[in-house]
Amino acid sequence: MATPDFSGSWNFQTKESGFGFDLVQTGDKIEGYHNSVVDGGRRVDTVLKEFDSPPSITGTIVNGVAKVKFKSGYGDGEGDAEMKIVKGKLEWKITNSTGQHYFPEECVLTKMKPKTEKK
Repeated sequence: MATPDFSGSWNFQTKESGFGFDLVQTGDKIEGYHNSVVDGGRRVDTVLKEFDSPPSITGTIVNGVAKVKFKSGYGDGEGDAEMKIVKGKLEWKITNSTGQHYFPEECVLTKMKPKTEKK
């Protein structure tokens, strides 16, 4: 079974909230940074690579499922989640968490098209 490619920018959005992350996959290892905005922008939970922060999402892919640990950029929240790619979309589901965070319990994210450079 081929390992799915989790690398890239993924996004989930509703009228009042948004969640996304940028992931890099190397073999069966995965890491990335997240951005979560809820309550119409009143709560933001973000960890960005641009600020030299350690990755907020790290884990390993086993049998096509990424088992990851996540760490909040808002509070002391952290936990475990599973990600899998189904029909080109990424399914996110928290399996365990503690503390305060604004990661969604579960959602389906769409892969964003890479930005093309202007010449």
